[in-house]
Amino acid sequence: MRNTVAFGPIFPGQVEMSHLPNEFIAIEDLDKCTEIYVRALSNLLTRENKG
Repeated sequence: MRNTVAFGPIFPGQVEMSHLPNEFIAIEDLDKCTEIYVRALSNLLTRENKG
């Protein structure tokens, strides 16, 4: 698909806790995810505006 971002917040060496009872994410990992999403969206928006 064009102009999409596929990313899940699981990093190497981590136990996947998503969609389980008491799921959680470490604050440091949330910060990493936020930076990844910001960069990805910025790239998509910049690329789209350049034509």
